[in-house]
Parts: sequence; structure tokens; C-alpha cells
Amino acid sequence: MRRTTILALLLFAAIAAERARVRADLPERSDRVVSYTIKARLDPALKEIRGEMDLVWRNASSKPVDEIYLHLYLNAFRDKDSTFMREGTGEGRAGSRRDEEYPGFVRIDRLRGADDKDLLPALSFVQPDDGNEKDGTLARLKLPAPAPPQETLSLKVEFTSRLPRVFARTGWSGDPEDPDSLFFMAAQWFPKVAALRVDGEGEPRWDAHQFHRNTEFFADYGTYLVSITVPDGYVVGATGKGTGSAKNADGTVTTTFQQEDVHDFAWTASPRFRAKEFTWTFDSFCDDSPKLGLKLRELLARTAQHRGLEASQVKPGNTVTVRVLYQEDHEELLGRIWQAAGASLACYGMWFGRYPYETLTIVDPPAGGRAAGGMEYPTLITIFSDAHAPPYATGLESVTIHEFGHQFFYGLLGSNEFEESWLDEGFTSFTDARVHEVAFGPETAATRYGPFHTPRFRPFEAPSVCGRLRSLFGVGKLLDALPRPWKRPDSLLPVPGAAPFWDYLRDMPALHFDAHVRIPQPMGDRGGYLRSGTRDAMVLKGWEFADRTDYRANSYPKPSILLYTLRGMMGEEAFDRMMYAYAEKHRFKHPTTEDFLAVAKAHDDKTGSFLDAMVETAERFDAAILEASHRKVEEGGAGGPKWEWTIRVQRRGAVELPIEIRAGDELLETWHSRGRETTRTFRFVREGPLDAVRLGPSWLATIDADLSNNARSVEADGLPAATLAARWTFYVEEIVRSHAGVAR
Repeated sequence: MRRTTILALLLFAAIAAERARVRADLPERSDRVVSYTIKARLDPALKEIRGEMDLVWRNASSKPVDEIYLHLYLNAFRDKDSTFMREGTGEGRAGSRRDEEYPGFVRIDRLRGADDKDLLPALSFVQPDDGNEKDGTLARLKLPAPAPPQETLSLKVEFTSRLPRVFARTGWSGDPEDPDSLFFMAAQWFPKVAALRVDGEGEPRWDAHQFHRNTEFFADYGTYLVSITVPDGYVVGATGKGTGSAKNADGTVTTTFQQEDVHDFAWTASPRFRAKEFTWTFDSFCDDSPKLGLKLRELLARTAQHRGLEASQVKPGNTVTVRVLYQEDHEELLGRIWQAAGASLACYGMWFGRYPYETLTIVDPPAGGRAAGGMEYPTLITIFSDAHAPPYATGLESVTIHEFGHQFFYGLLGSNEFEESWLDEGFTSFTDARVHEVAFGPETAATRYGPFHTPRFRPFEAPSVCGRLRSLFGVGKLLDALPRPWKRPDSLLPVPGAAPFWDYLRDMPALHFDAHVRIPQPMGDRGGYLRSGTRDAMVLKGWEFADRTDYRANSYPKPSILLYTLRGMMGEEAFDRMMYAYAEKHRFKHPTTEDFLAVAKAHDDKTGSFLDAMVETAERFDAAILEASHRKVEEGGAGGPKWEWTIRVQRRGAVELPIEIRAGDELLETWHSRGRETTRTFRFVREGPLDAVRLGPSWLATIDADLSNNARSVEADGLPAATLAARWTFYVEEIVRSHAGVAR
């Protein structure tokens, strides 16, 4: 008895130690390679920022380094000859275009070392990616002497940054003649040191690239102390926490912000801003939002169970000050922004570890500055909002959740957006849909059907969704007389021998699934994945994709589909453990594709071939039923007649996934197609004839390139055609109702 008690105590102690380790292993700080101390002064009339910067950089490699690289991103907007402009058409974000009257640039006016020696002559523009000699977005500084391993290099920099009229994230908007109308978004506004990596042979390698149309940003972690001087009356928001503010004799105000363990610093200023602060903790947010709080507490219990921990060990225990800078006529939207931000802090904190910073600033740009919206920076995000949008349109919540999600994959993990954008954009797209599903319901996480956006609700659930259309020309009676095939899943089968137009319609998930079946969350991403991204593998440098369409498909929807499918293969519990392990192991570490694949395969070695095919090729997955037939093999006797069912299934493409073969509620077999075995014929003996066959599992529908061949009936049936016709009628009305505001 005593021995058993001792063993039990030792076991409990081991479990407690493991749980403590899970929390302790989440790093609280980065390696802080670089330190920036900046004094910035905004001149609204000239749209310029004058800066003085003390930069201290540490050579974190084991070899001497004789040069460093500086990103000068604003030079992308200097003229039409930059690489950024050559790779685009002049079009910017949110329908904006480059204004040639107001270009942007950054100029280094003075550059000195710790000994006050002038280093400006040793600075030159370089173009390692495309050889465009007119591009000035990357500069190389030859050092007077190599920087020894683990030693620091100090530079004093004076610079001038002119902001363009905003069309691509950074810049200004408003009437140049009306100072009170101006809005400034200062992003990528100062000379920033590139990231130094160590290659497989231990040699230091600069991850230094020009600014491309298809790339965002990448840098090492460090500390920032930034003082921003603006005219009195301007409201300022920035990365980090405000540490003090002082009025100056010349009618300006200087505010200082400080933040450690981030890899960038952005700020915004405008006399038009109104500011509202919220204090977030998990418990207070759940208590203040009872309905949403109940969902979050249920998620907390489930997540803790998945990780084998107590809920108290998974619950984010931090306090965050959320500051919203909004437009005066958008005050009524504050509650929605707060709900989305609070749900994001809770969900991401549970899934990937708590948000470690004290502040989160959410910027709502004015109408003329929307090209600055929908962007992420450390502890600061920009959103889009529209005071006239109907409450069921969840775009405001969507952009808030998505941009906050970048605080983890772009921010805390530091994914390389130059070379592996899918590790940030794709992971964020997948996870923001999960937050949406938890906070606002599954219908909001899958709102794109075909080319249209039908917000907040699912069309086609029953004829009762129709409004005026039901009363026109007796259509209501006709619709009510139609059979309700969506009540019987096996009757929702494709139309045999359909034309391409019907192929398109039947492939729409809302036309294909039952009303009571929850549409899988990333079905919107499925459409984006299938419509493009067929020429390139998923992991390429941003500028190496065939075009912007392929870049976006491989950065956003395809990775989201990969993760959704991976969750289906592994099961939610194992998937959640794997994702947390990845986030825990690589916080502040700049993980690569290989790092993620290693974690995923270690948690489930059966996922290897699927992951490799999705990452390394442009192949797609399509499971198809080629034949479904039956024949009577025995006449009736004591046991009744016997029927032989013949089902021939094919896997198309190099992506390998398990395929379930189902007849009604019966799972006949799960086929693990591998390598060259792409087609197999299955035979089963049953006591009755085969009515229809369908492929699964249900999550397969998200990645399957053609849903129309996933089900087949033995006998031709016109009922599916009636189903599609009825649902198409409802679809058209929902489009009109949603987008034109009629038929209500």
C-alpha cells in the first residue's frame, strides 16, 4: 500500500511538473538583436518626418560581419522606376492609385559611427533580387572594420522621410489645404536594419531584399524608444506604451512610446481622431459579454482538455489596454470593434499562448485613408469600417480579428513575409475563421458563395427564406409543392452529364449540402484556392510567383485549406496540441516552413505525404466515383436475396488523403490511396440493392477540387435537378436582398 501511494505521488508530481513546464517554456522575451532610439518630428505641411536615430545592432552570429543592410521602404514610392512600381500597375489598396504629385521617399542625411566618423560614403543602393539599378529600397553599408561575433555596432542616423498620398499602407490623406482634415499613417518610415540569419553551415547570411509588390516585411526583434512630435491637437497612436507627453513652446506636443520584443514600429496621427480605451482581461470580458463569454469559457474548457491541463493554466491571465482611434461618425461601431478584439485576445491566447504586450491600438482610418486600412504592425493594427454597413455585414469584425491574428504569426513568431508568406497570411486566415466561428457563429465564417458575398446568414436553408419572391405569380405555392430533398442527404446527388455551367453550380457548397449540415468554416477560402494558384508551389519568394493572383492564392486560401484538412486528418484535439507546440517552440524565433512541417509530422507521421505535396507542388486533390452499380448474386432464400455492389473510386492529383466510401449511414471502407495506386474497384455483398454512394469524410469537401463527382446514384434521378433549381432561385434572391436592399 505504501509503495502504491509513493508511486501515485510521484506520478502526480511528474504531471504537475509537466504542466508547469508547458507554461514556463513560453518565452517572455526575444533575443533583442537591435535597439532603436528615435526622435521624430512631423511637418504636416510638407508631409515630412525629420528623424534622429541612435541604432545599436548586435552581431548575433558566430562569425565577423563586415557589412550591414538597411531597408529604405519609402523609396518604393519615389517614382515609377522602383521595383515595387514596376511590378504593379499603379493601383493601390482599397481602389486607390499612386498620386504622382505627392511621391514618397526616405533620405539618409547623416550617417556616423560611434567614433563620429562619416559613414555616408560607404553606403550604396543594392538590388540583389532583380538588378533594377533605379530601385533604392535596400542599401548596403560597408563597415570600417568587421563587427565581431556577439559584439555591438552603434550608428547615429539623421534622415528625412516624405510620406506619399496613401495608396499602399503608408502615407497621408485629406485636403492639403485643410490641416484639420489630414490623416497620417507612418509605416516603414525609418531606415531599418535587415535580418541576419545563419545558414546550414553556420555562415551568417543577410535576409535582405528589395521592396516588392508581393512582399511585406521581415526584421529582427529588438527594442524601440520613439519620441514623436506633432502639432498640438493631433491624436497620436503608436506601437507600444506611451510613457509621457509634453507640450513644447512652438505649439507642438511630444509623446514618447516604448516597446520591447518587437520587430517594427509604426505610428499614426490626425486631428480627426477620437480615442476610446478599454481594459481587457479574460474574466471581465466574459462577464461583460455574457453570451459571448459563455462560448469563450466553453472553448477554454475544451482547449484545456485537449492539452491535458487545468483551465487555469490555459486561460490568458494578462491585462491589455485596448485603445481605439476612430472617426467621429463611427462611434456607434465601437462596441463591435471591442467585441471582435476581445474575442481575439481570448481565442488566440488560449490556442497559442497569451498576448505578451500591455497595449493594443486599433486605428480606424478616415474614408480617404482606407488604403492604410487592413494592416498589421506590432501592437497596432488598422481596420476598415463603414457606419452605413448593415449590422449583419461582419466585415468590420472580420478585419479586426484578422489583423489582430497577425500579432501572433507575423509578430510573436516573426514569420518571413519575404520568402514564406503562407506561414503568416495563411495561418492567420485559417485562425481568424475559427475565431469568427466561436464568437459569431459558423455562418459568419463561411460567407462567400460563388462570386458574391452574402453576409451573416446562410442562404438556401428552406423556401421560407424567400421574401417577396414567394408572393409573385404564385411562386410560393410552387416552391412549397417541391420535394424537400435536403431532408434526405443521399438524394442530394449531382445531375448526371451536366454542362460546365451546372458543374459550377453544383460545386457551390451551399447548393450541395443539407440545410442542417454546418458548412465547413473555410469554404470561402476554398473558392479562392480553386480559382487560382495552379501554376506555382506554395513556398516561393513573393516576387517569384507567376503573378499576383498566384501569390495571393498560395499565401491566403491554400494554406488555410491545408490547415483545415490537417485538422480533419489529425482530429481537433491533436491538431490543437500540435499548433500550440509550434507556437510555443518558435515564439520570437522566425520559424521556417521546415520548422512547421517538423512539428506537424512529429505529432502525426501519417500527414507527411499530404503536407509535402501541398507545400512543394501545385497539385490538387480530387476524389471521384467512376462507377456505382449492383447485381443480384443470390435469389431469395432463408436469408433473402444477396446483391453485389461495385464501386470504383479514383484519386486525381498527387495529394494523398484518406477517402471514406459510404452508402447511406454505412461506412463501407476507408481507402488510403498511395503513390501509383490512383484507382481501385471495391465490391461488397449486401442484402439489398445499392441506392447511392457518397465519398467522405465531411472535411474532404473543403479541399476536393470537384464536389460533383463525390456522389453517385445507381439509377438516374431528376430530383437533384429540382433541388438545384430551387436553391438557385433562393440564391438569386439572397444576392438581390443582400446587395440591393430590396426584397425585404
